[in-house]
Amino acid sequence: MYTIKQDGSYFDDLSCLVDAIGLAEEMLADVRSDCSTIFSIEDFAGRVIASVSNRRVIGRFTKGLSSDQLGDQVIHIHGEVFEATDQVLSLPFGNVRELEDFDTTTDQLGRMMGLEGSPCEVEIVDSICDFFGVECLRDLTEENFDFAKNRRSQRLQSELAVLLATRAPFFILPGNGLLERSAYMNNDVPKKMSVD
Repeated sequence: MYTIKQDGSYFDDLSCLVDAIGLAEEMLADVRSDCSTIFSIEDFAGRVIASVSNRRVIGRFTKGLSSDQLGDQVIHIHGEVFEATDQVLSLPFGNVRELEDFDTTTDQLGRMMGLEGSPCEVEIVDSICDFFGVECLRDLTEENFDFAKNRRSQRLQSELAVLLATRAPFFILPGNGLLERSAYMNNDVPKKMSVD
């Protein structure tokens, strides 16, 4: 038996994992685009083994200033919010489970995003937990991580295919002319345009 929860609250039980994921995907499709939610699927032991969400991993990078006179104290001088969903999913599973806020592990993640500053602090663990539908990173299962990684990859490929299909690419013809691809593909008479 698989239990589906929406934002941590009971939603439904199904006997087939594929059906549970399918129902979660259907329910997510009905959520307004300005609302953030997650459908997590738990196994019989209560472990989240898959999650379907429209959430993103958002971190907070804070650059600080320190001096010998301040000792270990850091004065915060600048903060930035950054989106790191793809970067988190590109990390090895074990590294994600070891992330800790205000630690070198998350500082490195901020630097992967091109954020610079020393000293710095990065806070992102709660957002990662929300993204995967778990209370803490120790609860993150490899199945859930791999599912989210594959789902994200498939969605990005679908979005890219749609983007490429909606573009009206042009071909350069000999003699510096352009051929409008959409007309060519619709078997219409191609329009030749000057490149000047």
